[in-house]
Amino acid sequence: MLAAISSAAIAKDGKCHALVLSGGSNNGAWEVGVIWGLTHYGNAEDYAWDTVSGVSAGAINTGGIATWPTGTEYEMIEWLSDTWATMETDQVWTVRPGSPVDLIFNEPSFLDDDPALQTLKDIVAEKGAINRKFAVSAVDANTGDYIAMTHENTTFDDLA
Repeated sequence: MLAAISSAAIAKDGKCHALVLSGGSNNGAWEVGVIWGLTHYGNAEDYAWDTVSGVSAGAINTGGIATWPTGTEYEMIEWLSDTWATMETDQVWTVRPGSPVDLIFNEPSFLDDDPALQTLKDIVAEKGAINRKFAVSAVDANTGDYIAMTHENTTFDDLA
């Protein structure tokens, strides 16, 4: 699917500029650091991605990047870097109340990740629209089905 999106995103110079981000918990902040270095120590125009894709932590970054128009990479990465630098643990998860036995048998996990959804909504709300082609994927934990979300099948309200 990303190949189809990328081929449609070929710029006038004949090049397709795509960024693909992996997952892995704190790797999301690390990815932003790499992008920050590329745009600050290189030519930011070389990193004007037409399409961005990611999974897991990379999908979080993809959602943030997708709200910025192509050509604003320098400003976008400053914003995304500041977002990661100021994020607090309780904006992502909290420990569920209750005894360990109660949590094991009556809850899906020890941690409640409900704060993460509101944090993601707050992050993407700042820009107010999807401004770049994107593709992210996930696995439905209940069914095991692969879920693909793109700029074509995801509204801004559902981006988070």
